[in-house]
Amino acid sequence: MKLFRTGSVALVEDCQRFLNFLPASYQVDVRTVKFLQKYKALENRICSLFGQEADRQLRNLCTVYNMPSGSSACKIIKQIRNKFFKSLRQRIINEVFMIVSSHLASVFLLLLVSYFYFFVIFSVSIFFVYSFLLLY
Repeated sequence: MKLFRTGSVALVEDCQRFLNFLPASYQVDVRTVKFLQKYKALENRICSLFGQEADRQLRNLCTVYNMPSGSSACKIIKQIRNKFFKSLRQRIINEVFMIVSSHLASVFLLLLVSYFYFFVIFSVSIFFVYSFLLLY
């Protein structure tokens, strides 16, 4: 929020989306995937001791983002970005739906009131016309 100098969550999310800037939790996952892929590719004996742990962590990240366990870093990172942007889109759709539904309720109430006034005015005018006809 300090980066964009605002207190509005919606504005910050829009800035993140348009500037292609992921939140910290997603950035940690992206950097972890990059590191683990590079770590697995090393031929160092010490690194090979922890290769199974790197594989396990990569499989866990693939499971979190619904990817096959042997996916490349680029595909996993793309899926991480897609998940974030999909959650933003869903939130925007929900907000728009709430705004539209509240406006529809207002329009419905306005129509109901206007029909009531129309009925009252129509009834009063019929009464006056009927009274006028009776008098003459």
